[in-house]
Amino acid sequence: MPVDIDKVREALTSLKAGGFTDEQIAVGIGQQMPGGAHPSSMTVYRWRNGRNTPREMYCWAILEMAKNQKEQ
Repeated sequence: MPVDIDKVREALTSLKAGGFTDEQIAVGIGQQMPGGAHPSSMTVYRWRNGRNTPREMYCWAILEMAKNQKEQ
């Protein structure tokens, strides 16, 4: 199932508005990845601003983080 990149960017913006820094978002993604691999905070910044597009595995982690943030 393809990921809607607009929803991913909305999720990144929502996380940022919720008080998360790009570094915290990057580390949060890593906590969901096998082996703890995570993007850099600069990469998260580029994704949020539409300069680059995250790989699908990162998209799902971002959407999950935003979902968990909304539930709290």
